[in-house]
Amino acid sequence: MASPPGVAPAAQRVTAPYTAPRVQPGGGRESSGARIWGGIGLAAMVLAAIGSVLPWAQTMYASKNGLEGDGIITLFLAIIAGAFFLVGLIGKARWPFVVGLIVIIITGAVFVIDIADVMNTMSISNVGYGLYIGIAGAALGLLAAIGGIAAKRW
Repeated sequence: MASPPGVAPAAQRVTAPYTAPRVQPGGGRESSGARIWGGIGLAAMVLAAIGSVLPWAQTMYASKNGLEGDGIITLFLAIIAGAFFLVGLIGKARWPFVVGLIVIIITGAVFVIDIADVMNTMSISNVGYGLYIGIAGAALGLLAAIGGIAAKRW
């Protein structure tokens, strides 16, 4: 049977090849949002960990660094949350961001409680910059966890 005028025979027609969506080895689909938020969260936890070891309280003559008190707790929690951000970055799933969010809320609470404790202590003149850096890392981590949970997966 002949093709109508202006239409190529079926054997000569060219069709575009089918391209399936990219799927990662673990079965989840690729998500650049999870990758971006995971990286931001990982950097935020490095910031929180750095704040955990810096001075938390300063007087005119001495300073108290975070590892002399609750900084050990915040350092441990920042490492744990950073590990979950890394899992979220690599695996691109939501659950690591949810767990990271819970850990970050606890970390931020410890920083806030310690800032209040330092401010209420009369013998200490200044809140150390480690607490401010730590709370900034926790706040950025909170934003990254929420962004990672909300990131579109396709």
